Amino acid sequence: MVRGLGKPHLFITVTSNPAWPEIINEHTAGQTIKERLGLCLRVFKIKLNEILRDLTKSNIFGLASGWMYSVDFQERGLPHAHILLVIRSEDTPQTSTDIDMIVSAELPDPDSTPIFTRR
Repeated sequence: MVRGLGKPHLFITVTSNPAWPEIINEHTAGQTIKERLGLCLRVFKIKLNEILRDLTKSNIFGLASGWMYSVDFQERGLPHAHILLVIRSEDTPQTSTDIDMIVSAELPDPDSTPIFTRR
């Protein structure tokens, strides 16, 4: 990919969240996430496909000239994906303000997410 299209402009990580409403709404009392792993995987795949469509077809960061992704599994068995995206040079972020509009990180709230449920 790098030889043909150049270095990727964006490295995006998508992590499965067992607290997504689509997963929580299907749990019954007393079930653990390991008992509903198939459901978690299906919801993750649907959300990943939507994100890939937004990146490659809707061009939310600019016209994508190339992309690739891989899906890995965390220690607890939950999936996460790494996406590399090459954007055409006219659409690449040029200033720090442009980059700040793209970059995002979410940290868990320590009050609503106790330390024993975070990894």
